[in-house]
Amino acid sequence: MPALPQNMLENASASNGAYALFAGGMQDAHARVFAYNASLVRTDTVYLVTPRGRLAGARFGQYAMFAGGISGSASPNIDAFNQSLTRTNPFALGGAGRYNLAGATVGDYLIFAGGTTSATTSLTTVDAYTSAMVKVATVTALSQARESLSGLSLPDYALFAGGRTDQTNYNRVDSYSKTLVRGAPTAMTVTRNNCGATNAGVYAIIGGGWTGSVNTDVVDAYTNALVKTSPRETASSSLSPSISTSVRSFI
Repeated sequence: MPALPQNMLENASASNGAYALFAGGMQDAHARVFAYNASLVRTDTVYLVTPRGRLAGARFGQYAMFAGGISGSASPNIDAFNQSLTRTNPFALGGAGRYNLAGATVGDYLIFAGGTTSATTSLTTVDAYTSAMVKVATVTALSQARESLSGLSLPDYALFAGGRTDQTNYNRVDSYSKTLVRGAPTAMTVTRNNCGATNAGVYAIIGGGWTGSVNTDVVDAYTNALVKTSPRETASSSLSPSISTSVRSFI
């Protein structure tokens, strides 16, 4: 599998169903986009509209979307790449540009939430867009201003979890329904930012992160009913005959 042709720090990733895309980055902030297809062939002939890192990525139907970021100043740009890797810029973030934001989708909506405009100003801002690429006029803000939060999707909800301000880390989770109603699921087990977030089966899973003083190994999972659960670990050697490992399931 071909490696990325340059180092990428604080970049963003998203899929459009045909390609996995890696975009931008803070090392010599750049606009390059690298796309891998299902045969793991890399294409590197497409670019963001402006160079930037610390942006957010999200899949929206047949588009890979990249929003915000920073290169000298915070960016309001949103780039959309379709399954032919054609870039359009159908809309921008509302207000000033921002970075360290998070993206997720629910129903017919794409949502970008939180972020910061500077080292000391975190935001409650939430922008939502329809599948017709129209910006929703008004969306309820996050319950707490924060950046470096994590976004992920369930069938009926978009979740925005954790994050921080200049001085404080948070464990709160904001949910947005298919009608963009904000809810407040049970908070994560520990306060943290820059968590990993993904899905497995019926669960949205949030793992790791930085508590403000140490890295954490805590994992929280949420069902589509917004019920929080935690993993349990069982020993297993079935994944490889030569590797001793463990498998985590949920209770």
